Amino acid sequence: MLFFVKVPNHDKFPFTLNQLLLIYSIASAGNFKYAAKKLFIAQSTLSTQIKNLETELNSLLFYRKRMRSKLTYNGQIFMRYVSRILALCYEGEYVICNASLKKKANTNRFNSNNWDTYYTSISAEFSNI
Repeated sequence: MLFFVKVPNHDKFPFTLNQLLLIYSIASAGNFKYAAKKLFIAQSTLSTQIKNLETELNSLLFYRKRMRSKLTYNGQIFMRYVSRILALCYEGEYVICNASLKKKANTNRFNSNNWDTYYTSISAEFSNI
């Protein structure tokens, strides 16, 4: 059974998945410099992307200190959604890849025990932020 969510009629979304990954990386790394290094991008590129997102959302997401970046209150709220959205993306990828492999191997349905283990580990990773 398919479920469709009615999406408001917008010309574009206020953010990209790439921007969500950037937010997650900064929150995980603790500052822009280490996040940029981890992502193999220039710190200026990372800063520009986050600044563009903050402008689009009309909300500051990070307090920026010399060597530390901390989520603002609004950033913490948004991070809950970021975590859920990214987890759903990884979940979708896992299910589709697993379904393709099982189809090739002519095996039965997706094993719910595998899913439970995977989902628990993904949920734990994203809830640590």
